[in-house]
Amino acid sequence: MKTLIFMFLLLLLGIFIYETDGQYNFGDLLSVNRASSCRCLGPNVYKHFAVFVGNEEFPGKEPGQNIFHFTGPTKDQAECIFGRLEDDQGTFQLDNYLDNDLTPRIPADMRASIIALHRNCGRYRLMSNNCEHIGTEVRYGEARLQQRGTRVSWVCRILPRGRRPRRDLEKTLPLEYTYASCDKLCPAAGNRKAG
Repeated sequence: MKTLIFMFLLLLLGIFIYETDGQYNFGDLLSVNRASSCRCLGPNVYKHFAVFVGNEEFPGKEPGQNIFHFTGPTKDQAECIFGRLEDDQGTFQLDNYLDNDLTPRIPADMRASIIALHRNCGRYRLMSNNCEHIGTEVRYGEARLQQRGTRVSWVCRILPRGRRPRRDLEKTLPLEYTYASCDKLCPAAGNRKAG
């Protein structure tokens, strides 16, 4: 009987402590603050999200890659890929902000979502399919958009419970929250960065 209980406890331990690097566990939601290239918008315009995968093996994942995120050089080239925390600009922080409201999925379910989404997460859409949606979908099984602590968080608060909005909502956003040049965002030349 003691052996059976011991095996059960080891199994539970294996489920809840799946992968760790000493700082993050497998499936943790991480975020990094992003600023705009236009000074007039200031810091913390939005957050970029990623899911920590550590050293777990996945199809298409290379050694040293430890995060899964929706990213790319432009919104039209964005895709769900593996990357390295060290390669990203800025410092990622633990941001499991929905843990008090939603139950994180078991690692096997997170893993299945990552495999399904890898290079297959659809077209990037600012308000309906972005890195935060993908990260919360993997961790909680539910896509959410809140952007807590950023300049765009007010837009997310008008959405029902932070979920994906109607696609036409993106067309009604103020200019500074859409893709635009610094000339349009910051008409006074003194507010723009050079270049």
